[in-house]
Amino acid sequence: MKNLIVASLTAFLAACGPAYEANFTGLNLGCCIVRDTLHTPSGQPMQKGISGLAGEIARLNPGSGTLQMEAKAPKGTVAGSGVASTIGVYSTQLSFGPNDPGEGAYAITATFRAPTRAQTDNPWSLLLIMRDPQSAADDLNGPRMQLSLRTVGMGAARDVEFRVQEMPDPANPSAPTTKLGTPIKLVGTPALVDIDAGNPFKMSLIINRHQGKGWAVLSTPSDNKEIPEFTMNLFTNKPTDPIIHTVGAALANTDPDNTASVEISHFEILTN
Repeated sequence: MKNLIVASLTAFLAACGPAYEANFTGLNLGCCIVRDTLHTPSGQPMQKGISGLAGEIARLNPGSGTLQMEAKAPKGTVAGSGVASTIGVYSTQLSFGPNDPGEGAYAITATFRAPTRAQTDNPWSLLLIMRDPQSAADDLNGPRMQLSLRTVGMGAARDVEFRVQEMPDPANPSAPTTKLGTPIKLVGTPALVDIDAGNPFKMSLIINRHQGKGWAVLSTPSDNKEIPEFTMNLFTNKPTDPIIHTVGAALANTDPDNTASVEISHFEILTN
């Protein structure tokens, strides 16, 4: 395969093929976070996991087989505290390390539709997550990298940002959070018009551990946004860098009074 960073997303996906594809049919959604283990499309169904926070719901949409996720922060959550209720679909027990064979290239993609929440100054986000801890719960112990579509109200206006972040210690409020590449503001773009209209859109996070580089893409019916060739700090080819054990797609909400929701129709992991 061509160099990951100079190859197009389409070429990368075509060259790799799915190592994993989510199967939402027949899930037991009696609890909070839906967990999945690595399998082929004909493999085992997903299992449920527990986050420990209230206000998180996952259910199948009848007929479509898509997964509806809803989240509301716990009552009494203080604005700006960073406390969020998070629900997602995850694949665990992975081993994407700094010196893996092959080209060390990995991608996760998710297709979302109709993200909704009342506009307030409490942020909420759609997320693609790669992290070290082997847990389906929103485990803050250990380094992570995440691609987010983050929305926050600013008076009568709003700010919607497409961004990549690294967090060496998410459980420590004083630990640094680093933005990778240049975040993209979406207000006023055709991409956000598509999203607001309820059209499906795809978020993709691609990394190459051997090169220590990454690439993020937002694709809507009429627009594409890219954060090209950013340099990672946590997940490089150094032997001491952490191994990625868990990846997933999630919805996070810091507002205790308003429910955020989104529909997810597809989640996929690709490797090379």
